[in-house]
Amino acid sequence: MRSVNGKVVLITGGANGIGAEVARRLHGKGAKLVLTDLDEGLLTEVASRLGGGLGESTTLKSVPEFVPKMDAEVAALGRSMSARTEALEKR
Repeated sequence: MRSVNGKVVLITGGANGIGAEVARRLHGKGAKLVLTDLDEGLLTEVASRLGGGLGESTTLKSVPEFVPKMDAEVAALGRSMSARTEALEKR
């Protein structure tokens, strides 16, 4: 597996279970994380435990809000989702 150090990783369901564990492990390997989840309280707790290197941790209230908000967060960490999303939509 290639290094994730400095890579931007978007994790949905990052507040508990597998998502929280993946976030913990990737953060420990130097990844920059953008976390989202339906549970605001747990998401805030996970983000606090992880500390620095995170984009905004946000609760997902509706799917139409998701892509623009996450694109802005990912872009702030150095990447853009829009081009990738558009490429996937063309398939």
